[in-house]
Amino acid sequence: MSGSSAGAVIASLYAQDFSIEEMLEWLEFFPNVEAFVPSFSSSPGIFDIMKVSSGSLSKFAKYPKIEDCPKKLAISAFNVLTLETEVMREGDLVSALAASMAVPLLFKPVIRGGTPYLDGFVGDVGGLEGIERDYPTLYFHATDTPLSLSLISHFSNIVTLSCKHLPIITPWDLREQGDRSFNKGRDLMESLLSSPLSSLDHRGKDNFVYESKERSRL
Repeated sequence: MSGSSAGAVIASLYAQDFSIEEMLEWLEFFPNVEAFVPSFSSSPGIFDIMKVSSGSLSKFAKYPKIEDCPKKLAISAFNVLTLETEVMREGDLVSALAASMAVPLLFKPVIRGGTPYLDGFVGDVGGLEGIERDYPTLYFHATDTPLSLSLISHFSNIVTLSCKHLPIITPWDLREQGDRSFNKGRDLMESLLSSPLSSLDHRGKDNFVYESKERSRL
């Protein structure tokens, strides 16, 4: 399992063997919108993501360390000092997830091991840096960000399912509309997964891309 930003959280839930019901329950607690209070310090960013999300992340972190998860997990975050993506495969799970979701300017960098990190999306849109290039991979592209910005062209054995036009849910809407958005995404993915291979767009040896065409509405 591999991911960046919100995708890292989803990957971590699967890596911890969460059921769909447990994932929906988690959505009711994440994030803590009451914690969205501006944090004034010399560090760039408005909010402290550790204060906003650490409680809900900790509540559903069955395994405190990345390496303890039943399934292998790789989390991408952007190293502010080296200006490169760093893949986290061990250490504290909650701080790694917070670092991978720290959207620049909105959130302050997360300090992990003395190093500041920002959203893994900055350098790894697809959250694929943690996957070996020749490893058989099923990649879910659940964003309107151009697919060309992901790393799928670097993989020789990958199937990509791209869901466009998913509902955009803000942190303030998540508790009320999160489960509906989750179900809409699930329905789209089930539709894609049940599609015959003949309907996929062939892009090279063992590299397939299939995109949802219809706009999703809540």
